[in-house]
Amino acid sequence: MTTTQTQAETLAIYVPGRRHIETIIKSDGLVAYVDEPTTPDEYLASHPGAIILPLDDAVEQIRNLDRSAYCKPWGEISEEAWWAMLEDLPPEKWQNNGTVEMFRMSEYLCGRITGHYARVGERYFSANREAGNNFDELAAEVIEAAKGGAK
Repeated sequence: MTTTQTQAETLAIYVPGRRHIETIIKSDGLVAYVDEPTTPDEYLASHPGAIILPLDDAVEQIRNLDRSAYCKPWGEISEEAWWAMLEDLPPEKWQNNGTVEMFRMSEYLCGRITGHYARVGERYFSANREAGNNFDELAAEVIEAAKGGAK
């Protein structure tokens, strides 16, 4: 299989189901990060299960794996656990809409996923979520968890 790419589209070699990209195909048509000049076909022949796809698609597959592995339902925690996490590192983002007060950790678990901590009244919750998730959507999830129907 001969692989070509445009300047705007970087191609990756990826093994589906893994949380890392094997390598990319450089603009000269050779595989990056190998000791000897290697064509994509040569690389694929020596790496069973590897496929070629746009880098953005490989990254999205990895992000989906990370979300599936690490983003679980909101769980109730103690007030002490809330304060311990708040005082551990400066929060990256801290918001309060009058019903839900929430912050996220500045240290990430993997990729864009980090711990999020929320307070609803006198109850405290935590969950791993991607940074950049909409605060209102996260707040709705926490309110649902507080009602007993955790998402």
